[in-house]
Amino acid sequence: MKTPSRILHFDADNFFASCEELLSPALRGRPLIVAGGRRNDGFVLSANRRAKAFGIKSGLAVFAARRLCAGLVVCPARPDEYRRISARMFAAINRFSPLVVPVSVDEGVLDLSGVSSGAERWRELSATILREVGLHLSGGLADSRWLAKLATDAAKPGFLEVSAGSEKNFLAKRHVGELSGIGENRA
Repeated sequence: MKTPSRILHFDADNFFASCEELLSPALRGRPLIVAGGRRNDGFVLSANRRAKAFGIKSGLAVFAARRLCAGLVVCPARPDEYRRISARMFAAINRFSPLVVPVSVDEGVLDLSGVSSGAERWRELSATILREVGLHLSGGLADSRWLAKLATDAAKPGFLEVSAGSEKNFLAKRHVGELSGIGENRA
């Protein structure tokens, strides 16, 4: 009998905002967004948890975000710095599996098939990334990359394993719009 695939999806939490906190530690603990646009007055690209507590999320206009939170810190995007931090994150993740597939600058999947405890491997990986890079990860573990991504989205912030045989039960609790590639989740 063939061993079932175990795919781990990971996603760095609030990646651009988290990078800004790494680059400028004095910003930690403050509501913060990374803004797009020529004068950083376009849209929110990323918001940390403190900003999200005010109802601020990606895609919101910066002027609207400022209305929601008077003490909001607005940072210009620094893509070169984010790529550098991403490279450190992926270098560390590559030590956990011979097959790591980046999905974006802050997200990817890795094959944990044959690993006795995927959840234990997740704990090791997320602790390593926090210790070596300073980023918090969310993750999902399942038999396919699509189901693993859905588990990550359901777990944020945190980790969720969809064990073999429980897929139907897990999917029954999800709205079809949560699936990647459907509705607003076209990416």
